[in-house]
Amino acid sequence: MKIFLAYFALLFSISLNAMDAMTGTNWFIKFEDWYGERFEMKPEHEPHSGRVEKIVIGHMVSAPFLPAAKKLKCYGQDIVYNMCFGLDQKCYEGRPLDIKPALLKGHNEKACAVGLIANTCEDSRCVIGEELVTAWARMFAHIALRLGLGELIWGINIVGQHDIDPEKYPVSPGPKFYQYRDEIIRRANEFIANPINYASGNLLD
Repeated sequence: MKIFLAYFALLFSISLNAMDAMTGTNWFIKFEDWYGERFEMKPEHEPHSGRVEKIVIGHMVSAPFLPAAKKLKCYGQDIVYNMCFGLDQKCYEGRPLDIKPALLKGHNEKACAVGLIANTCEDSRCVIGEELVTAWARMFAHIALRLGLGELIWGINIVGQHDIDPEKYPVSPGPKFYQYRDEIIRRANEFIANPINYASGNLLD
């Protein structure tokens, strides 16, 4: 089953651009659209030595309730993540997927870093409801399909910063994320396995 899902995901990733163009990904914001310029390669931007094999999730706790694009502009070309998920149900492109993220040194090889633009620790304004769970699930599916990861399995090809280095990252990506983690991954795998649902953004019971 896992082999089938991986094979299916690889095939589906080929048609993903066409699918996104057809359905209109107003939830996916390209780097140049939120920053105003294209991403520029610098000497410190290292490419991966092979195919990306996992997603690592962290969260951005400083000024989390600035509008997402405004907050990201503080990072600009120095953004450390490959993708950032907002409370506005949008995915903001960061570093290209073939470039190592600038965090988790020693663990960033063949990793795609996702930053949650939210204080998922203690801030009561950070509410993760049904719509956001589904939106983030679709975003994880989008990455998995692009990378050909197949089924997402926690601890295998998707992890939190805390799970890799609990001393350095005692909570990231935050207890509120972990509360919904299993459901987010379950819905992401539904999107991965059902291209019609992925295209529409809807999940069937």
